[in-house]
Amino acid sequence: MSVQGFAMMTILLIIISAAWVPMQAHAVWAMVIVYALTFFFANFGPNSTTFIIPGEAFPTRFRSTCHGLSAAAGKAGAILGVFAFGDLKNKQGFPITFGMLSIFMFAGLLCTYFVPETKGLTLEELNGDEVVVREIDLENMDKVKAAEVA
Repeated sequence: MSVQGFAMMTILLIIISAAWVPMQAHAVWAMVIVYALTFFFANFGPNSTTFIIPGEAFPTRFRSTCHGLSAAAGKAGAILGVFAFGDLKNKQGFPITFGMLSIFMFAGLLCTYFVPETKGLTLEELNGDEVVVREIDLENMDKVKAAEVA
């Protein structure tokens, strides 16, 4: 999902950057639709997987700590982005700012390929932990329950 989300955001932000002047002059509605689609794909892909991937990618012993650190890093990046891109918009204008955003979305797309795929594996298998499986003797279950009650 992240790959598709980053890919679509890259394309949509390039469209906004390249067609900013004509869309502002003749088709503000088109700009609003393309911008809304950008938000859809942000929430469809990268935003939803930011909660899933840290819970699966970190070793069990460090999972909660690393998940918290990755969440904090994401919040710090969001704060930095607001100030950096706000300043860029004031100095260079919207088209350049959206073009820079498309570059960052493409960088996110490339970084997504370094995240390990966890599809079809349990968390124990991902971490190399030993899985303990206990067999239950269903035929003698009544005898075990009677012994526990007594």
